[in-house]
Amino acid sequence: MQSLKPFYLYWHWRFTGRRISRDQWAGAGSSLEIYRGQRDLPWPEVEARWAAYAARAAAAIAQTSGRVLEVGCGIGNLTARIAARPQVSSVIAVDGFSAAIDELAALQLPKVEARVSSADSLRLQPADQFDTVVLCEFLEHLYVDEEASLLAAIRPHLAPGARWVVSVPIGWLEDPHHVRAFSIPRFHRHLRRHFGPLEGHSEASGYAQVAWGAFSPLS
Repeated sequence: MQSLKPFYLYWHWRFTGRRISRDQWAGAGSSLEIYRGQRDLPWPEVEARWAAYAARAAAAIAQTSGRVLEVGCGIGNLTARIAARPQVSSVIAVDGFSAAIDELAALQLPKVEARVSSADSLRLQPADQFDTVVLCEFLEHLYVDEEASLLAAIRPHLAPGARWVVSVPIGWLEDPHHVRAFSIPRFHRHLRRHFGPLEGHSEASGYAQVAWGAFSPLS
């Protein structure tokens, strides 16, 4: 049976204006160690220990090229692998929580600039232009108006032919920092409406869905 929690969270926000905290780095404890392991271990060991995560991550990373904007980067689990790709020239990695960005910045990854900025008040510089926008395991953390503000801020900074890579859990994943859920059909409809036509997708991990394509021009 599908959880009713995402519906409760949505309507609670609509009626009260109150939002839950999405700061998964505050008191994360052992979960932070898992994130660090997935980021820092050699890829073959990541595949061996976290096969589902590796399948989802690999599908997303393979679609990145050029100048990349990664929003919701956390401590850099995807960032390091994206930046290591020869097809990628630079990465601006953004997260709303300074604890995550401080940890990422301390890695001093080549080609990576780490910035603190919340989704609903993203500030990009006039010279910022992106060929790929990555939003992985992130939309489920955003309320509807936050996503709308985020996309409005990104759109003026898209290079011609810019592409998107988006992943979310399949359905509701019990997590205290999630506020939305996407079935596979709903996810595809959402992407076509707000991003552009799907050119490919993968559910190989079993728990998450990854899709990619080119941004549609604004009508």
